[in-house]
Amino acid sequence: MPATLGNDLANLGDRYYVNFNGLTRTWRILDLQHSEVLKFRDLEEDIPDDSPAITILSEGMFTKLISEAMRLGMLDSILLGTPGITSNAKEVSELKDKQIEDLNDKIKSYEEDIALLNSQLDILEEKSKVSEPVMIKQNIIDKLFKLAMSENLNETA
Repeated sequence: MPATLGNDLANLGDRYYVNFNGLTRTWRILDLQHSEVLKFRDLEEDIPDDSPAITILSEGMFTKLISEAMRLGMLDSILLGTPGITSNAKEVSELKDKQIEDLNDKIKSYEEDIALLNSQLDILEEKSKVSEPVMIKQNIIDKLFKLAMSENLNETA
């Protein structure tokens, strides 16, 4: 079905006129092939919103429509037919991949740091036969370290 939609959307440029009204925050879509349009001699003339040739979408409806099309993977087929978009989409995808790779590197580094700290802690525990108050302090330090790590990851994301 997305292939059919993609083919249909490729031909929409000739059939529909779309206009965004910034004051009302709505999208007006005019079906140029609708029989109602023939009643107007001049397309510069304002066609009323209640005309069957007009479809009105609020900004929220439009946003939801685009979100759903993205979720279903339908935008990919539309964008592939649009000159200039595919290279931009590729650049965005590569940037996202780089960001993910950088975050994975940071996670690996943090995991290595944690492993080192845990081994040092094990050595200290063996040497000192730690008392209960010291263990409580160590648990607090571990939790603070984990909290700092998670905040650092959130800042970089």
